[in-house]
Amino acid sequence: MFGVAFSQLAILIFISLGGQSTVPLGMPPGPEDPIMAQFAPQKCLLYSTWSSTVTPDPSQNVTERWMAQPEIVETFDRLKLATRQMSQTGDAGEDAINQVAFKLAERCLSQSVGFYVSKIKFDDFTLSVEGGALIDLGSNARELMSEITLAMKDLAVGEGITIGAANYSGLDCWTISADQTALKSTLTWGLIRDQYLAITMGDREMQRLLGNLLTDAPQWLVEMRNDLPVARVSSVTRIDMSGCLDCFFDFLEEADPRSVEEIKEILKTLGISALRQVGWVSGLDNHGFICRGLYRIEGEPEGLMGLMAGEPLKPVAFGK
Repeated sequence: MFGVAFSQLAILIFISLGGQSTVPLGMPPGPEDPIMAQFAPQKCLLYSTWSSTVTPDPSQNVTERWMAQPEIVETFDRLKLATRQMSQTGDAGEDAINQVAFKLAERCLSQSVGFYVSKIKFDDFTLSVEGGALIDLGSNARELMSEITLAMKDLAVGEGITIGAANYSGLDCWTISADQTALKSTLTWGLIRDQYLAITMGDREMQRLLGNLLTDAPQWLVEMRNDLPVARVSSVTRIDMSGCLDCFFDFLEEADPRSVEEIKEILKTLGISALRQVGWVSGLDNHGFICRGLYRIEGEPEGLMGLMAGEPLKPVAFGK
C-alpha cells in the first residue's frame, strides 16, 4: 500500500514542479476567451485553461517560423488522421460513438477549454469529485451537442444507466445521478450561449458554474495574471497546494495510516510541504515561446525550494 501512496506523492511533486508549460498541439495560441477566466471559482484545488489555436505566422517570431515548417504542419495533420482512424472499429454502433468522441477531442485540442476541480473527498475508499469544465464547441455547436447527448444516451442504455433532465437558471441540462457514476458525483452537462459545452461533477456545481459567469474573474486569477505577464497566452494553470496536500493525506489516512508521518517527513525534506500555491502562464511573445511560473511558500525555502532562494536570473545573464 505504501507503494501506491508513494506513486501518488510522486505525481503530486511532478505536477507542482513541472506544470503545464506548453503550447497546445505545438500550434500558436489564438485570442483569449474571457469566459474561461469568468467561470473560474473563488476557491478551487486546480484550475487550468488553454486558448484556441491558429495557423502559424512565420513573420511573428522564431517559434512560429518553426511551427510553420511543412514537416511540422504535416505531423500535425497526420496526428489528426491517426486519431480519426483509431475511432473506426468496424462496428457501426461503436464507430458512431467514437466519431462523436473524436469530434469532441478535436475541439478540445483546437478550441478554448477550461476546467477546475473544487473538491476531492475520500470516504471509505470511495472517491468523490466536484468540479467543472467549459469547452468551446466552435461552429455547429448545437449539432455537435445533439450528437454528444445522443451518444451519451446510447452508452447509458448499454450500461443500464438512467439519464435525467434538469433546468438550471433557464439552461436545459442532462444529468446522471451520483449513485450511477464511478466518482460518486452527479454528472451534468448542457450547452451555454449556444457555443460552450458545460460539464460539471457535483450536486450543485452547475448552478455554481452558471453563477460564476455572472461575475468577474476571481481575484486570485487576476493577481496571478498580473504577476505572470505573457503577451499571447496559450495556457494558464494554478494549483492550491495546501488543499491538494490535505486531500492527499485524507486518502493516506484511509489507505495506509502508518506511512503518514514518513510521507510528511519526505515532503518536509523536499520543501514541498511549504508550498501554498503553484501557478504557470505560458504562450508566445515577440521572441518566441515563454513560460512564467509562480511558487508561493510559507516561511523560508527549504529542500528543493531552497534552489529558488536569492535573486532570480535576469535576461542579461543570457546575453539578452
